[in-house]
Amino acid sequence: MVAVAVRLRARCREITNRGTVIVLINHPKRAKQIISFEGMERRRGIIPTDIDGFIDYKGGVFVYMEAKLVDAPVTVGQRLALENVVKSHEQTENKACAVIFRHDTQAEEVIIAKDQNVDEMYFEYEDEFDWRNPKNENYTLLQFLHWWEGHCEREGYIL
Repeated sequence: MVAVAVRLRARCREITNRGTVIVLINHPKRAKQIISFEGMERRRGIIPTDIDGFIDYKGGVFVYMEAKLVDAPVTVGQRLALENVVKSHEQTENKACAVIFRHDTQAEEVIIAKDQNVDEMYFEYEDEFDWRNPKNENYTLLQFLHWWEGHCEREGYIL
């Protein structure tokens, strides 16, 4: 069993050291709090959504990550929000992608994102935006991020 130690730090990140995973979270007790968007319905019936992970590479390349339980659906609204934010970055000549990864981690356990399997990826490739499934069902989030970084660098983006 992997030991988990939670430390307060200014940034959220994960460090692996001799089989121990240290999860650095600003306010770990607050991370468990549910945020209710009740009463915040906007025009056309839209409501706020959350994003589980985000990477900003120097303001030019962006990754939006969404974690879902193995059988949990991605709502139409959340899918559209991810598509729209990716397209909006691309319209300004930045690179962006959205990635949905799946887990079956128990609620009381820490989800180690890097090891979870990617279910879908959304990005522009050969002038076409589309949701794609990985060719390998064991394609992890970390493997995708390595590929994405290389893909962006090959296109001339500085990470």
